[in-house]
Amino acid sequence: AASTEDNTPAVDTRTEQQKEIDEAIANGTWGIEYTTCQKCGYHNWTRQGNVYVCDTCGNTTTTVVGPKGVKGYVGSGAIAAVAPKASAPETRYATAAEAQAAADKRETAYAAAVAAFQKQIDAQNAAYLAALGK
Repeated sequence: AASTEDNTPAVDTRTEQQKEIDEAIANGTWGIEYTTCQKCGYHNWTRQGNVYVCDTCGNTTTTVVGPKGVKGYVGSGAIAAVAPKASAPETRYATAAEAQAAADKRETAYAAAVAAFQKQIDAQNAAYLAALGK
């Protein structure tokens, strides 16, 4: 008698992201090894200034759990606030977006200071070469 069993292998239609999530759930590391994004459920993050940004949807957080999948991981998982100066109160931000805006402003000021310093160095080098007659 002919068999009525279907021996055709099932086609896995899950995305790579869903396969990774399912594997983490199956092996018990989901929610332990990673910090999952509250918006999209994924867990790959990139540090940008004072926040971690979800690589999938752009959501931000200041704390992640575990280094796997996190570019720029700082070691403890939480981005530590810079110690305040004795005369200045500690700055606290209400949202990750505010923290990021402040970090972006500091980075812009730092880049401008570096450019100004490089301009001074270039002028000194030019004066030195002129004094040598080159």
